[in-house]
Amino acid sequence: LRKHLEQRAPDVLHSHYRRTNWVGRRLQRAGRPRLLYTVHLSDMPIRWRSWFSNDYGDHVHVPAAEARRWAIEQAGIEANRITMIPHGVDTEGYREASVAEKLAARRQFGLSEKDRVAAYVGRLDDPKNEEWLLDVAERSRGTIGNLKILVAGGGPHEAGFGREIARRGLGNRVVALGECEDPIAVYRAADALLLPSQRAG
Repeated sequence: LRKHLEQRAPDVLHSHYRRTNWVGRRLQRAGRPRLLYTVHLSDMPIRWRSWFSNDYGDHVHVPAAEARRWAIEQAGIEANRITMIPHGVDTEGYREASVAEKLAARRQFGLSEKDRVAAYVGRLDDPKNEEWLLDVAERSRGTIGNLKILVAGGGPHEAGFGREIARRGLGNRVVALGECEDPIAVYRAADALLLPSQRAG
């Protein structure tokens, strides 16, 4: 990383986790490049030992008012070191799908008009709790016989997730799509979205 920085001389290092901020500090020379930290989870516990290792960079970005409140009240970051920039989302692209769009999206995944479709879009990794999706598929067999769960995403748990689908005999209820460059068709096909995360920003 140090060699890479010497060759390219960036203006900013962007960090998403406190441990990577520590690495960023080791890479700085006379305070350059500046270190920008993004707060993703605003419920991070700060125990007494954490105060010795907490480093929130030279400036902090938060995507929401709740994260800003946490940064000031819990992490003790000065308000003038925080900038709030909400996540940019093209809302037009995520408008409610028409009936024709929904049917076309379902056909793309081999689903029918009569299927009850739920979707998860995200990483297969901690703390996303993707096993809960399998629990839903398994426990609802007697009540929602036509349930199909579309799972769009990859990650460290992807191979194990596939094996668990097979082990539980859920291949006809859970469709693991892997990494999707553009998940818009997944959203359009769905009747409901599932958020199994044990914690989220």
